[in-house]
Amino acid sequence: STIVVVEEQPSWQYVCVLAASMGGPNAVKAFLDALPSDLDLPVAFLYVQHIDPYMQELLPRILVRQNSWRSRLIKDEPVLLTAGEILIVPATRMLSMDAKGLLTPLDTRWPGQYQPSINEVLLRASQAFSDRLLTIVFSGMGEDGIQAAQQVTQQHGLIWAQTAISCDCSSQPDAMRATGQVTFNGSPEMLAQKLQVFLELHAMEKTR
Repeated sequence: STIVVVEEQPSWQYVCVLAASMGGPNAVKAFLDALPSDLDLPVAFLYVQHIDPYMQELLPRILVRQNSWRSRLIKDEPVLLTAGEILIVPATRMLSMDAKGLLTPLDTRWPGQYQPSINEVLLRASQAFSDRLLTIVFSGMGEDGIQAAQQVTQQHGLIWAQTAISCDCSSQPDAMRATGQVTFNGSPEMLAQKLQVFLELHAMEKTR
């Protein structure tokens, strides 16, 4: 099995969870296309998308078409979150996460009706990354994720959401907005701009 070398100081300052369901791949792709990947932004992405496991294999190629991001699907081996890369949460296997960004696939399925479970990903990510967690809720059906909203913000993480008008299906971001925990709403392009500004501001206050 692969040996993952965990660096003392991760290459990222923030972990951004991209949470999506129906209409999600188009929205997330528009967001990534609007975010300059050549900028040395201190952020690693974890993409959790409700999807058929067979369709999931196509996601990395879809996301990086005509941009210069890197993306891969987490399979059987532990992987490390890395700045500038989008790691895709497996539909059929739960993940453990630690504060250094080590993600380890487990031999158990996600709880509940959704595969993968946005709720469970957010609960685990907020425990691992606390105030270094950013969550962006994109187009989707249902309300997966809302049970975790309060824990995310209690740990000083941030939640942003895609505007209803820019979604193929807005029930998921609408449900998150209804929790009162969303602090910014925008189209995929506006969310990309907001993230860039946020990271540039916080990169100035780099941890000693």
